[in-house]
Amino acid sequence: MAGLLEDLSRINVVNIPDTVVRIGARSIKGTSITELALPEKLTVIEDSAFENCTKLTSVTWHDHTLEKIGNAAFKGCTAVKGLTLAQENVAESSTKAAQIIELPDSVTVIGEEAFSGLKLPQKLIWSRCLSDLGTNAFSGCTGISVVRFADSEETMHLF
Repeated sequence: MAGLLEDLSRINVVNIPDTVVRIGARSIKGTSITELALPEKLTVIEDSAFENCTKLTSVTWHDHTLEKIGNAAFKGCTAVKGLTLAQENVAESSTKAAQIIELPDSVTVIGEEAFSGLKLPQKLIWSRCLSDLGTNAFSGCTGISVVRFADSEETMHLF
């Protein structure tokens, strides 16, 4: 069964209502969306929800509710330049997006190939609650050279 908006290539803006708690599998897969602000109450992004949204450049999410990012959720979103936590200071957020990916502390599961193929910034900060990291979750991601764990000064240099 095709996703709700799958293959509607002319869609570039999707406003997801704050009442949405789950984004279904393949629901926005393959669209031409360019920016995405996830709703505050969102808890789950299911498998391939945004897969191959090749024009998607930025994703903003909130820190308190997102628990699971499904398999291949953002796989093939090759234009993404930043994944950022929602912040009150937009200028600070956009500067941060260019340098760091910070996963919300609420994230406990990242599925297989969830971010596969993204060209990501240099630094990745893990959620302190992450308990399940899927195979190849960040495979083919270029740019990440430092991984830091939330609430820790410990870093892991990948190269």
